[in-house]
Amino acid sequence: MTRDVFYMAHPVSQDVNSGERGEQYFRKNVSNAKRWLKWLMENDRTRVYSAPWIIEVELAINNHLTTTYAEALADDREVVARFDGIILVGGAITLGMQEELDVAKALKKYIIDWSKFRSPWSPKSDAGIAASILLRSNSYGR
Repeated sequence: MTRDVFYMAHPVSQDVNSGERGEQYFRKNVSNAKRWLKWLMENDRTRVYSAPWIIEVELAINNHLTTTYAEALADDREVVARFDGIILVGGAITLGMQEELDVAKALKKYIIDWSKFRSPWSPKSDAGIAASILLRSNSYGR
């Protein structure tokens, strides 16, 4: 059985409420992105989800990597091109996420836009159960 592999896009350096950019948002957003990735992996075993950018951001936050924002985003666009689809989460579509989405659209990848949802649901809540069922039962168009 072959499962589609989805790139998870999430805000990184931008506050999802104000749109303000800054380093203070990196840790908060990466933490939330990890919660989303965990939720997706646990609640939809019909696809494989990955967010390879998380390690790059963590290395940069801790001054172990000197990659610029432009270089990191170029890496992300390249990775999106190799995935079967993209899922957008985290409360907003930032400029970087829009660039990733544009690549996915241009290459006619599967697109799941849950960007309006800031945080994942509790798996046992009604919303969490409904989201899990929706994600597993729908086929998303290219």
